[in-house]
Amino acid sequence: MTLLTTLLAFAVAIGVLVVFHELGHYSVARLCGVKVLRFSVGFGTPLLKWTMGRDRTEWTVCALPLGGYVRMLDERDETQVVAPEDRARAFNRQSVYKRFAIVAAGPVANFLLAIALYAGLNLAGVTEPVARIAPPAAGTLAARAGLSGGELITGVRDNGKSPDEAVGDEMPVRSWEDLRWRLVDPMIEGQRVTLVARTRDGRAEYMLDAAGQHFDADGEQDFMQRLGLTPSARVKVGQLLPGGAAGPAGLRVGDEITAVDGSGAAPRI
Repeated sequence: MTLLTTLLAFAVAIGVLVVFHELGHYSVARLCGVKVLRFSVGFGTPLLKWTMGRDRTEWTVCALPLGGYVRMLDERDETQVVAPEDRARAFNRQSVYKRFAIVAAGPVANFLLAIALYAGLNLAGVTEPVARIAPPAAGTLAARAGLSGGELITGVRDNGKSPDEAVGDEMPVRSWEDLRWRLVDPMIEGQRVTLVARTRDGRAEYMLDAAGQHFDADGEQDFMQRLGLTPSARVKVGQLLPGGAAGPAGLRVGDEITAVDGSGAAPRI
């Protein structure tokens, strides 16, 4: 099923790209007065075929959706019979500028499509977890800094090699990924970093001192876990599978998991 879904998604994506590409050629050809004989999506045996427009352009959808083409009136094509009244509308009779515009219109249409899609994705936004800290493991830098869990990190300030040295301004942290990127360089370089947090009691600051520590951002263990920083998340039951053990145990959709095996610690994901 996964392979079938992948192939279907690939075919749809190629189809969309082809349609916009060929529509670029078609639209500019029409604007330049060139007669379009056929607009085809795909190659091979036509699955759908119809004609429309004053030029009776033939529109086809073919069996192999791996490309497409726009066939225009052209006196150089020996398979075409060009009527005298249509000669001025042949592709080969157009100026160099018009022919260039028609040829370039396909790639330009794909470029504009990419801009529109990326703009749409940016407008929709991306859901990211906030930088709220789970209770850190004992002995980690986060625990030694005084973090106890539940703090929402809102900023990071790099203090360099000295606790009293203010190297940079406070950098805002809006998500967990923001926090990770703010910490990776100073922690690997053994510097001191101040975390600015919002707690139940208001604003607070915690200093992470990585002097003498060795962190590898590409190591097997996530360096954030080694710091003692893991995201705090509310874990809720979203679905109960038929025949599973959760239903008979009494769990219901919407239940919040607050502890595992009686540990009294919130699960971390």
